[in-house]
Amino acid sequence: MGKFSATLLILRATILLHSSGRPEVSSAAIAVLLYTVHNAATAAAAYPAGAVADRVGRRAILVAGMALFAGASIVFAFGSSNVAVLGILFAAVGTSTGMVETAQGAYASQIVPDRLRGRGFGLLGLVEGAGDLVSSVVVGVLWTVTAPAWGFVYAGAFAAAGALALLA
Repeated sequence: MGKFSATLLILRATILLHSSGRPEVSSAAIAVLLYTVHNAATAAAAYPAGAVADRVGRRAILVAGMALFAGASIVFAFGSSNVAVLGILFAAVGTSTGMVETAQGAYASQIVPDRLRGRGFGLLGLVEGAGDLVSSVVVGVLWTVTAPAWGFVYAGAFAAAGALALLA
């Protein structure tokens, strides 16, 4: 319920960059380039996250990834127009995605009995897709009705709650 569409990150970065005096076209171009940082971080984090998950446990990596996403979302709420800060935030969200996507399926296969594994993965996909949809809608509505910051605070709070629930 905390993960939202990455296009909202691009939109947020574009608005922040434009509000600091950059032309809208260059703000959007920089935001799209920042999204490549996100994708590169996702790809770069996936294998090491899997290797660490095999050593320390899948749940630990899943919790760490969710906590990283929560922290990045909260910082995004405050809205820096500094390109370096935005780059770090995009990299953090990308890294969290690599960690969560790697550990989530592995952890599910660890806790779901063999005879239910197919249904378990199907249910995981259903819940993840529905949660992403609901979260993106809620973040978008909060963005529109109140302010973009509240959408990011919502996402960060739900991601943190999810991480804490996995610790319990």
